[in-house]
Amino acid sequence: MKKYHVKEKHQQENLFIATALISTSMVITIQLVNEKIDSLQLSIALYCFSASIPLLVGSIAALYLEKLYKIRAHIWYLWICNFFGCFLSIAGIGSIFFNFNWILGTIFLTCCLFTLFVIVSYTGLLEKINNDDQKDEEIEIP
Repeated sequence: MKKYHVKEKHQQENLFIATALISTSMVITIQLVNEKIDSLQLSIALYCFSASIPLLVGSIAALYLEKLYKIRAHIWYLWICNFFGCFLSIAGIGSIFFNFNWILGTIFLTCCLFTLFVIVSYTGLLEKINNDDQKDEEIEIP
C-alpha cells in the first residue's frame, strides 16, 4: 500500500467538487420525486443520483478522516468511489438535459468534455511553469 502526505489543497478541491455534486443531485432528486416519471431519461437520472449520492458522501467522509492525520493511504476503492460518484452525478444531470431536448443534452455533454480538456490542459501548464520548489507534489512515504 502506498502512503502519501495529506495535502490540504487537494482535499479542499475534492471536498468542493463532491459537495457541489451532492447538492445538485439532491435538489434534482427532490424535484424528480415529486414528478411523474414517464421517460427513460428521467428514470436514468434517478438511478444515477441514487448511486452517486452515497458514493460522494463516502468520499466526503474519507476526506474528513484524512484531515485528522498527516499521512494518507492510496487505496483503489476510494478512487472508484470518487470517480463513479462524480461520473454518475454528471451523467444524471446530462440525462435531465437529454430529457428536455437532445440538442440540449448534446450541448451539455460537449461542454462537459471540453471543460475536462481545459482543466487537464491548464493543470499541466500550471505545473510546467511553476518551479519545483513551489510545486505541490505527492511524496511517497516508504
